[in-house]
This record gives sequence, structure tokens and C-alpha cells, in this order.
Amino acid sequence: MSHGHAPWWSRRRCRIRSQWPTSLPGIRFCARGTLTYQAPAHIRANGTASARAAARLALDKLGRSITEYHRPEQLDTAQENLTLAVAHWHTTKDTPGLWLKARITLMLTEQDTAWAQRFQGRPA
Repeated sequence: MSHGHAPWWSRRRCRIRSQWPTSLPGIRFCARGTLTYQAPAHIRANGTASARAAARLALDKLGRSITEYHRPEQLDTAQENLTLAVAHWHTTKDTPGLWLKARITLMLTEQDTAWAQRFQGRPA
């Protein structure tokens, strides 16, 4: 129970599939992976769906705050920054007591890659 999060048997896990913005309008990183979380009692009291929603919203906010500053060709840098931010247990300032960590992979669809290359004046 170090660092304020609960023992392994009280943690929850869910799959994540989301789209987060790049610094180019209309072009998004696809985010996929696993979110592990432990919600505080006042959130758990509202049910499992509420705890999962709080954790997913916290991860979404963090993910967007990282990816929105990266261009599509900076996929590797965005991935590394995201990994550093979510690989270890941490809590969020917006939801004290909510602990989370995640394994997320960022990627670009073929269509978004082609749009980014066209936007930057390179052949697709």
C-alpha cells in the first residue's frame, strides 16, 4: 500500500481506445492500451462505472495535454512523453485520491499520416 494506492486486489483495469489531438488541426493520434486505477471511496460509492469514468477522464485529460503539443512526425517523442507521465502510479490534482497508471500505445492511421504529409508539403 505504498504511495497511497490500494493493494493489487482492489485495483481495477480497463481497455482504452481513444483519439487525442496532434498540433495539426484535424489530425489525431490513436491511443490504445490498458488503464489500471484505484478510486477513492467517495467515487467508488457511486459504483464501478463512476470510478472507471473518473479514471478514463483523468487519463484523457493527461493524454491530450501531452499529444496536443506534438506534430504527427513526432509520434515517438509524444509516445515517450506519455509513457513517462503514466507508467507509474500517480494521482491527479483534479481528483485527489484517484490513483492510476497506464500502458498506452500511440499511432497514426494511414489517412492521418497522408493528411499530415500533404499539410507539410511532402508527397504521401
